[in-house]
Amino acid sequence: MAKLGVTSLPRDKVTTSTLKYTIMNKKFIVIFFSLFLGIVLYLRYQAQSKRHNYKFQGRIENIYFDVKMIPTIVVNKKPYYLLSFRHFKEDVEVGDLAIKKSGERNLKIIKKSNGRILNYRL
Repeated sequence: MAKLGVTSLPRDKVTTSTLKYTIMNKKFIVIFFSLFLGIVLYLRYQAQSKRHNYKFQGRIENIYFDVKMIPTIVVNKKPYYLLSFRHFKEDVEVGDLAIKKSGERNLKIIKKSNGRILNYRL
């Protein structure tokens, strides 16, 4: 009686084929994560340099927060997306004076009620 079924390959060919596949798979994973990390770092740098180049001076017309409670302030009818600051929601209100010079990381808020100066670092 003849055997029907799959013929098996010699053991050394299976091992060599599996080894090549494993090495190729590892290279793909390293390349993929390197590209992913590079793209994430580039996008972070772009966002940071954009915030770094903000330039405005005027009264805060509106403040709104996204889902993660990160503030966006509207000064001179232009929105400025800021970083998450501790106590920003409690300390800053509509009507306060906001000053940010281009190329600097400091945001100065002057309270309308008592003239107190709050400094935030972007």
